[in-house]
Amino acid sequence: MSLVQRLGEWQGELCVYDEDTLYTEPVKLLRWWPTGVRVFNFIRNYGEDLRNAPVRYSGANGIYEIMTPLGSQPLRIQLTRGGATIPIHFEKVPYPCPKVKKGTKTRYYEGRWWKLLKTRGWVPI
Repeated sequence: MSLVQRLGEWQGELCVYDEDTLYTEPVKLLRWWPTGVRVFNFIRNYGEDLRNAPVRYSGANGIYEIMTPLGSQPLRIQLTRGGATIPIHFEKVPYPCPKVKKGTKTRYYEGRWWKLLKTRGWVPI
């Protein structure tokens, strides 16, 4: 599984968005976790549109650190119900195999795509 966490927007609300892959089948899980902050208000108050900015879980009660582009102190944002927050939107989408040279064997195994190389065997794509 490869977890990607960023700031996102769902119906005007600033959310922590994550994208994860299933371990057993090529499907991506997309989830939006609410913060209770409207995107318009965030941009007005902080002067920056940080949608799609990477975030990192701080390890405490649903608090995330927004990794700002300038490398200053990270901003902190908390989910609406702390660690008990549930996603406000959830999607399952197909996770297609990346393009490989014609005739190359591929498989989905342990949450990622692999290709078979004659010299090294199965390697991640």
